[in-house]
Amino acid sequence: MTLLEYEEYCLQSLKPNAQPLIQPTLVRLLAGLASEAGEVTGLYARFLQGREVTDREWLEELGDVFWYLSNVTNYLGYTLQDIANYNYLKLEKRYPTCQEK
Repeated sequence: MTLLEYEEYCLQSLKPNAQPLIQPTLVRLLAGLASEAGEVTGLYARFLQGREVTDREWLEELGDVFWYLSNVTNYLGYTLQDIANYNYLKLEKRYPTCQEK
């Protein structure tokens, strides 16, 4: 699956009528992204406490972050590829000694 295919899937899975009083606006998407990022942080807190965190848990929560990120990105008129390209150029300037592998 390419990033573009993933983004198209995310858009299809975004259900505008899932919550009749709250439409899929940028505010809702950003709140979801922040909430899911908090869940990833919670997993790391568990790990730091010496408790087990499974690969499945990491993948589920990071996948949720990715879903919200994809929809926020699209809502703002970008693609995940646009974001990756822009970030790469920014990091290339910041860390000029890094090599693409």
